[in-house]
Amino acid sequence: MGRGSVLVLVEGEREQKFFEKLGSLLPEKTEMTLVPFRCNIYSLYKEMEEYDFDIDVEKAIELSKRVSPEEKEKIKGRAFEAKYLLFDLDLHADSLTEEKRLQAIPKLLEVFDDDSDNGLLFLNYPMFESVREKHDYDGKGPIPTFPFRNGTKYKKEMGERGIPLDPRNLTFHKYCLFLKDSLLISNAILGNPYRMPTKEEAEKINSQTLWEKEKELIDKEQKVYCLNTSVQILLAYFGFQRIKEWIEEAEKSNE
Repeated sequence: MGRGSVLVLVEGEREQKFFEKLGSLLPEKTEMTLVPFRCNIYSLYKEMEEYDFDIDVEKAIELSKRVSPEEKEKIKGRAFEAKYLLFDLDLHADSLTEEKRLQAIPKLLEVFDDDSDNGLLFLNYPMFESVREKHDYDGKGPIPTFPFRNGTKYKKEMGERGIPLDPRNLTFHKYCLFLKDSLLISNAILGNPYRMPTKEEAEKINSQTLWEKEKELIDKEQKVYCLNTSVQILLAYFGFQRIKEWIEEAEKSNE
């Protein structure tokens, strides 16, 4: 895919700035429209619940009280080739009970499972800041994890030990390396070697398969694998072969 118009509903301003910069760097002629929801995924769930989950992402934006009139105007009367929703897992949030939060995620994944229809949901574990992880995992030890109830602590830790993240200084190659890290960890979470996935393996990397593995760890150890999947919208939209070429170019420039 590519060369079209993409709608992206993000959780807040940090993600908005991150993806606005990405949109400005895309080498293919693709228009990325960002709309900040300004609240967590469980608030989205409660709003969707009011309409029996029978609305797409555009309608959710139109009907939401959390989205400003100016943001709603940006998508009015427009058709989008692909639609994405980027949210944090945020299981430490208190807008719903923990039991209800764990029920909300699979429901939203069921509703938002197609980027050309209702929209496609991507989750960050435990939150967006996982993009700042220094991935030194070599495939020989356990995949990096973090207690899911300590989201505030994780954010603080990333501020202290995470890689610097100022979108103003990011290049397209750096975004490709973020994507590479995400795919390496995703591949390992799904039981494959810690390496760039093959085309066949990449086809099995999606929000549903990753959530199933994350949920297993939540149930077993009350932890999540540290993983930012929001950058995987590049894979979803442009396809495996194109992003593989971009990652290879980024690796060469980083040598």
